[in-house]
Amino acid sequence: MIFLLSLTVLIGIIWMFVGIIYGNATKDENEFNLFMITNLIFYALIAFGMPFLSELKVIQEIIPIEYMPAKPLKIIPLGDFIRISILMFPVAFFSIAGFFLLAAAMRKGSHSVAWGIMQAAIVMPFLTGWLLFGDKVNLISISGMVLIIISLVFMVKGKQLGGEEENINELAKDHKAFLFWSFAAFLGTGLGQVGTLLPNKITLFCPESTPFNEDVLAWRIPLISLFWLILWCFVLIKNRSCFSLKQLKNGFLYAIVTFAGEALLFVAIDILSKDNLSGIVYPLAVGFCIVFFSLFCMIVKHEKLHLWEKVGLGVLTLGLFTQAIATIF
Repeated sequence: MIFLLSLTVLIGIIWMFVGIIYGNATKDENEFNLFMITNLIFYALIAFGMPFLSELKVIQEIIPIEYMPAKPLKIIPLGDFIRISILMFPVAFFSIAGFFLLAAAMRKGSHSVAWGIMQAAIVMPFLTGWLLFGDKVNLISISGMVLIIISLVFMVKGKQLGGEEENINELAKDHKAFLFWSFAAFLGTGLGQVGTLLPNKITLFCPESTPFNEDVLAWRIPLISLFWLILWCFVLIKNRSCFSLKQLKNGFLYAIVTFAGEALLFVAIDILSKDNLSGIVYPLAVGFCIVFFSLFCMIVKHEKLHLWEKVGLGVLTLGLFTQAIATIF
């Protein structure tokens, strides 16, 4: 349990840096677009390059093949690869839309509240799994989801009250636009997370299909990264953005931090899946991430949050921890 707690705390800290780097990149829209494309190029290179380096036995002694985010393509049936690609495209579309909309929200107001609202999108895959896919739930897990939903009410109320006190909180001037973009990010992120459930549930909505094995499922991250890269190229073309070396460092750093967080997440899931406790990892890691990121925003960035917003972030974290505990019972 101590190892689990340490690992999830580490993931939470890494994801805090994801939020910090991302938040700093959102200030200027054009610079943000360039930041995203450099990040996605590096991320795709890492996600696609590591399994091939392992296959060539370049890093096999350092990182065993079972911990690779993707297995060599030669062991993947072509039909399965095409099917998983089709399923991953909408995941990439909605998730990249969620982050694009999050950037718009962060330019309008509190980074910590926008980040919290987007992370609360975890309720969407939970409800989908429960109501549509027949996933088993218990009273504790439902309580966790209720707390997460209640937290959104607190954060919305806090933003509205902050908007009435513009002379106290300058960030609250655009509270309506802030809430619109934040919940748009919530919706996009939630739909992307729902999409990640589909490969594991393919026999439910497509009975004639055979289930994907672990080697095929491992290609979800690289495929999503590839589609992200393609989609963001369209954003750059539409905005006529020119490539800039200025964002190379930030994009590379963001790609490394994001990849490290996801790699550790899958390691934790693999370890705990043997005891049927894999479901505890994600909500715990997100909970720690929200705590650390909110503290950073308030202490280092000196964000002024309304009391209701602080309570909302606290309730959200409590809901995530409750959801994590629910997987034990």
